[in-house]
Amino acid sequence: MTLSNGLLNRWGYGMSKLPNPEEVRQRLKALATKPKETVPTYDINKLHKDAMTANRVPFNQALALKQFQELINPHLHNTNVKNLSIGWSVRDKSLTVSLFDKDELKSHIIRTATNANGDTVKWKTYGSKTFTPSKLTDRETPVYIASGIGEYVLFEIMGVDYIVPQCDSVTSGITSSMIESCRGRVVIYLQDNDDSARKLGEKLQELFCESYFINIDFEHVFDKELPKGYDFRDFCNDQAVKEGTRGWESIFSMVESEIKIYNNFKKIEEWRVKNV
Repeated sequence: MTLSNGLLNRWGYGMSKLPNPEEVRQRLKALATKPKETVPTYDINKLHKDAMTANRVPFNQALALKQFQELINPHLHNTNVKNLSIGWSVRDKSLTVSLFDKDELKSHIIRTATNANGDTVKWKTYGSKTFTPSKLTDRETPVYIASGIGEYVLFEIMGVDYIVPQCDSVTSGITSSMIESCRGRVVIYLQDNDDSARKLGEKLQELFCESYFINIDFEHVFDKELPKGYDFRDFCNDQAVKEGTRGWESIFSMVESEIKIYNNFKKIEEWRVKNV
């Protein structure tokens, strides 16, 4: 059965509007080869619940505390630790950290896990790998940025405003509202000592171009070569070992010193532009 041109035109599908057969074939081909979205084979909420339940068992609590103290030096612990969602993976015998967007669980992360091949994986993520935890208030205080779950834990303990990509290569979770919230504020990027972190710094400087962006490179802070991968967590733990319970004082003092250096540099640059 065929439709007359009159009916086709009446319904708005005249011959001139029919798609080109070749275009149709290409679209169908593209749809046929489009990769299917993978459906998680796990229940992230159950993983989180099981980890939190396991961490209530005294024996597991002791193991979790030991790993937490290895992650963050005990001298840096304070009452803000209670804000963290720390659990225990019985299967992997490892500390876990769960990330929330308000009340919605976004990521459940195991500090050390084993994959299907039996290889050890650090910070194995279930759920969203692009979710970027943040805390942004209306305070006129610095906003801290660093990548990694250890840095997220540190910023929560510090009680500061922060943005934390889960890894150097993923910035898609930094939203326009985060960038807008940082407009005109001091943004401090605590850079790991490796190439991927330097590339992340370049990307962040583009994103936060309307902020006072300060890149803290620890090789410049110490004026010496540091091991590859040396990061803010290493710095904080080193200061805790060196200063004991005064560790946080020296950490914030370093940040304030870097801000002063940045401000003096900006003043010199502004004077040079006006007078040279």
